[in-house]
Amino acid sequence: MRPSACLGGLRLRLLKVILVHVAAFGFAAVVSSSCGVNYPDTAFHCDPSGPKPNCPDAYICCSDDATAWNRSTVGASAIPDYSLNPDNKQVPMFSGAYNSLSTSGMCVREGAVPLGAGLRQPAALGCPVPCNPTWGAGEIEDVCGGTSYLCCQTAELDPSDCVFDEGKQCYRPVTGLDVIPASSSDATLSDWATSAHATHQGPNGNSCKSFLGAEGLPTDGAEWKACVQKLTVADQHGFCLLRGPQLFECPSKSAVYVDACQQLNLSMGYNDC
Repeated sequence: MRPSACLGGLRLRLLKVILVHVAAFGFAAVVSSSCGVNYPDTAFHCDPSGPKPNCPDAYICCSDDATAWNRSTVGASAIPDYSLNPDNKQVPMFSGAYNSLSTSGMCVREGAVPLGAGLRQPAALGCPVPCNPTWGAGEIEDVCGGTSYLCCQTAELDPSDCVFDEGKQCYRPVTGLDVIPASSSDATLSDWATSAHATHQGPNGNSCKSFLGAEGLPTDGAEWKACVQKLTVADQHGFCLLRGPQLFECPSKSAVYVDACQQLNLSMGYNDC
C-alpha cells in the first residue's frame, strides 16, 4: 500500500474532475481501496512522470495529453497515431509509449477500460485513449474510433491557466505559443515556470527535452521551439469516452458551463469573449 494513497496522506487536492468516465467504461461506480476509502474508477489528477505517482493502489497514472509530433515535418500539426506501428509518423509526445514523459494525467483503476477500448502500448496498457477536446469532429473520430465516442475534458482550468489576450481583449487558456510566439511581434505571456500555471504540461519545458532526447532529436533550435509551442493546459487534455444514456454530452461542453477563463471575463466585464 502506498502511504500517499490514503485519504489523510493525499497532498493533491481532489480536482473538480468530470466523473463521467465510470459510465463510459461500463464498470462499477466505486471500488474499495486498501485504505478503506471508496474511489471512482477515475480518481485523481496525477503526474505520470513522477517516480511514484500519487494514485491509490490498483490504479495507474494515465496521461490525458494527446499532443503529437509529426516526424515528417518539424512543427507541422499532427494528431496521435496510437497503433503499434514502429514507423508511425504521428507519434504521441506525452502519452502511449511516452506516457511517463507527461506531467498531466489521471489515476485510472486497473481493468476499468474494457479490453480493446484503451491503449495497447506496454507503458500505458489499460489507459483510456487521450484526445484533445478542442479538436474538430473528424479528428476526434479518427483518434477515438468513430462517431460513438466523445472527447471529454478530464479536469477543470484554474484561473492561473488563463492569460489576457490583448488582441481579443479577453482572458483565454494559455498555450506554448504564449511562451514562444509564432511572430516576433506577438507578446510573450508566460515563462511556463513550475509555479506559473496549475495544469500546464511539462513545466519549464522539461517534457519537451525528454521527448526530443528519446526521439534522438536536438533538444534546442527549431525542434525545441516547435515542441514548446505545442504545450497546453487542461482545456486541451481529455479522454475518449463512449456515448451512452448517461453520457450524451461532455459536461464542459454544456451551455451552462463556465470555465475559469470565462469567469474572469465575466467578472471583469469583458464582452464578446
